[in-house]
Amino acid sequence: MRFKQNWSILLQMRMGFCVISAILIPYCVYLLCRQEWIFALVLLFIELFLVGCFCFMTRAIPGGRTNEIEMDARGITLHQDGKADLFFPWDEIASVRKSRRYGTNTLVVTNRAGKEIWFFTSRRIEAYMMSHMEKTPVTYYFYDTNETGTAEYDLSGDAYQELLAVCGKNCAIVSFLDRTHSKKCEAIEASRIPVPECVSAVYRRHYALEDESQIVQCFRVSDEVLRFLSDHADSVFDWKCGVEDLAFFREDGTTFFTSVAHEGECILTPRDSEDVEGLIRSGPWTMNRRRVY
Repeated sequence: MRFKQNWSILLQMRMGFCVISAILIPYCVYLLCRQEWIFALVLLFIELFLVGCFCFMTRAIPGGRTNEIEMDARGITLHQDGKADLFFPWDEIASVRKSRRYGTNTLVVTNRAGKEIWFFTSRRIEAYMMSHMEKTPVTYYFYDTNETGTAEYDLSGDAYQELLAVCGKNCAIVSFLDRTHSKKCEAIEASRIPVPECVSAVYRRHYALEDESQIVQCFRVSDEVLRFLSDHADSVFDWKCGVEDLAFFREDGTTFFTSVAHEGECILTPRDSEDVEGLIRSGPWTMNRRRVY
């Protein structure tokens, strides 16, 4: 589903323009047939004036005709000037609310990073959103300390191996940041793939990256890649200081596992059909409760 961000107001303006034109043009033809040139020219001038006003107003509206909203199985994307500007996966949406700023028939969608996408809505659009958001998976959070900082936790050793096994079974893409441009990835160079938007969006939430493609490393999951990840670290929190923030994605581009190692946070979003019980038992995971600092 793809539509103009301002589709409703543009539609109302077009309808108003068409109604006025449907009255003016036949009357102008009638006057020309009666050879009343002056009145006909006045009506023609009014029609041309309305065309100019319509063009001006559509350009004056923020976003005008260029901003578009795209909704698909992965999430919601805002396109500006033909380029994808913001992407919210369904499982990253924190709230959806009616807007008072833009009008009564608009929605504001906010992601977990606090960014917003707004657009004019309809029953069809809202039904489409609900059908996808109802499928949003349960979210589990893992932190390297308790809330008071008096206890430390880790996903290391067997728990780290279980994480790789579960991710390898359910995911098709793995990614991480490499700020050092090290040569460690040469061993799995054959599995490298272009960085998709769903991967860039995850890292963009935490870092102001001007060009994610320069430091985001993205690979197709395979036994060779999983062995590389196993040999590189013994804990998910070892992924920091240059080569950092391991993440896994499903074949359809949705997020399965992400981590921000320097903040001591891991996020797991399994679906009902994905068995993660062994991994959840490996540490103090909390369900649907993100820590607020």
